[in-house]
Amino acid sequence: MIIPLRTSDYCTCCQCFQDMSKGEENVKISCVNALDDDPPIPLNYCNVRLPTEHVPLNLDQDFLVCCDCTDSCQDSKKCACRQLTIQGTRILNQVERPNAGYQYRRLYEQVQSGIYECNSRCMCAENRCSNRVVQFPLRLKLQLFKTARRGWGVRTLCDIPRGGFICVYVGKILSENVANEEGKMIGGDDYYAELDYIEVMESMKEGYEEDVVSPEEEKLNLLSKSSEGKRTSSGVYSDESDSRSEKQSKEKSGSFENYDDEKEEEGVKQRQRQTLLLSQILEQLPSPNNTKSVRDFFGNDESVYIMDAKHTGNIGRYLNHSCEPNVFVQNVFVDTHDLRFPWVSFFAIYNIAAGKELTWDYNYEADSVPGKIKYCYCAARKCRGRLL
Repeated sequence: MIIPLRTSDYCTCCQCFQDMSKGEENVKISCVNALDDDPPIPLNYCNVRLPTEHVPLNLDQDFLVCCDCTDSCQDSKKCACRQLTIQGTRILNQVERPNAGYQYRRLYEQVQSGIYECNSRCMCAENRCSNRVVQFPLRLKLQLFKTARRGWGVRTLCDIPRGGFICVYVGKILSENVANEEGKMIGGDDYYAELDYIEVMESMKEGYEEDVVSPEEEKLNLLSKSSEGKRTSSGVYSDESDSRSEKQSKEKSGSFENYDDEKEEEGVKQRQRQTLLLSQILEQLPSPNNTKSVRDFFGNDESVYIMDAKHTGNIGRYLNHSCEPNVFVQNVFVDTHDLRFPWVSFFAIYNIAAGKELTWDYNYEADSVPGKIKYCYCAARKCRGRLL
């Protein structure tokens, strides 16, 4: 439940202007400065992503997997979109997380393999669907304010529950080459956000597979232990594995078993084939022995795309860094299932009281940029001291 802030102190003291979004958002975003007379740097406010030239953002609806749910997508086994999210969790640890994704439109933990929301092709009711969250306009009362040492920041004027959606991060989408050139000409890349979902997933999968014991090694270990006359858990492990596989098999085969109409069954099969194709692409993420990246499938000159919110963007660009953040970032696929272009979305890690600043961890590494040092002033108990 969202409880409005009962005092107007944050809204009236040294107010710069009432709505920094200039009507672009459903909710006004006030701006205050209690430290000096400086207004924020002018911003071309927008609440959608703006691809620039040579950015192949394809929004053709025919490439979207869709559902035909009539229950507001409550049953994850029947919703093709929610199944994409669940099947994606198998990428990292080979085991699906059946509860991955939204729970009553809240996200309680990050889904590293991404979330697939219902889209414009889906038959579910848009306003009642439980799998539509970040695609809706801003609903929270937020405020831009001047901080003492970290420039401008964002605080909430209402309580935000754990897992609550806050806003997205939008701006101009640039190719890496254009971003590098603009960075040199204009100076600074402070508001650059890399759309590196593919690279992050490949890195995580590689790290996981390096730590995993192969089935052959595991069998040798079990045989070795058995030959020494020691009790093993191989039987228990086998039973659990078989029952788990059987359960997953039943879940998959029984997802649509209540449909009697032949046309509906055919539609389900078609959606399952579409889902399988996407799952196959996801599972092609390279192992340590395979140097080919998923990004290579999109062309020889493909590289990471950049979201540039320096001069054009939304309120999301103002969220500051903290070594102990109260917000986490989630990649969400809404208007395209192209792995290169997820929506960058913010969710609450825990219950956030009205008046608190909203922060997330930039995950910068100190000394990662030669000759550049950037100190951290988040004042957290476990502050790392430096961003770069």
